[in-house]
Amino acid sequence: MARHKVLTLCCAVIATAALGCSEGPAELAVHAPGGTSTTTGGGLSTSSTSISISPPSATIKVGQTIQFTGTASASLLPLEYGFDRPDLISLTSSGVVQGLAAGTAHVAVRSTVDTTRVAIAQVTIQP
Repeated sequence: MARHKVLTLCCAVIATAALGCSEGPAELAVHAPGGTSTTTGGGLSTSSTSISISPPSATIKVGQTIQFTGTASASLLPLEYGFDRPDLISLTSSGVVQGLAAGTAHVAVRSTVDTTRVAIAQVTIQP
């Protein structure tokens, strides 16, 4: 996998069902050229109409790929992608996901200008 940084999303703000955790932070690996760093995302919002991810959910088989596309108003560009299950999926910096193993994972897109703006999609990987 390419170098990446870790985007920490706070489950207290993001719906518990979205990331499947009950408390504490959830980590999403975000591809970023130039090294690894940690960003703590306090107060992230999934209710913004200024950023979205499409499709909002998808089902693929192990080995298949799917393109997730983040969109945002010009003032929130550029965007970066992240994911929570590197054991189940791989993710390119342009939003292409490949299924590695069966299970459920989440893909996020967030603004690098306003890190409180994030959208999350669920991907189910079948054997």
